[in-house]
Amino acid sequence: MKKLPASLSIALTTKAVNRAFKKRMNGLSLDLPADSFRLLMVIDYKGEVTQQDLADFMNKDKSAIMRLLDVMEEQELVSRSIDEEDKRKNIIGITKKGKVFLKEINLKEKKMFKELGSGITAADMIIFNRVLFQIRENAKLLS
Repeated sequence: MKKLPASLSIALTTKAVNRAFKKRMNGLSLDLPADSFRLLMVIDYKGEVTQQDLADFMNKDKSAIMRLLDVMEEQELVSRSIDEEDKRKNIIGITKKGKVFLKEINLKEKKMFKELGSGITAADMIIFNRVLFQIRENAKLLS
């Protein structure tokens, strides 16, 4: 079997994981675009953030983030408030309903990654996560 270039291997793996993720998210209590799930996870991970922080973290333009947030706010998953220190900025937080929905997402995601990690030792997963982190950090320096 011919060895794939690393960039192609990463792209194919990302695409396969994204397809599995979208399939797993079917049947949730709310119907949202896949990026909305990730956005909710990022807000939970980072705590209250600005729209620009989210755009930077997810490497998406601010208007794309705004459209996702509009849908999520309509569904009462997130709230926006004006930053008291800088009135031009909105602070994004997760609502109680958003936290409940996030638990639902996290359970499905945890199960999916358990299945994806089948046959991979815990030690190898730790190494894998370290390598992913370092590649991500190196990529930031190159962009």
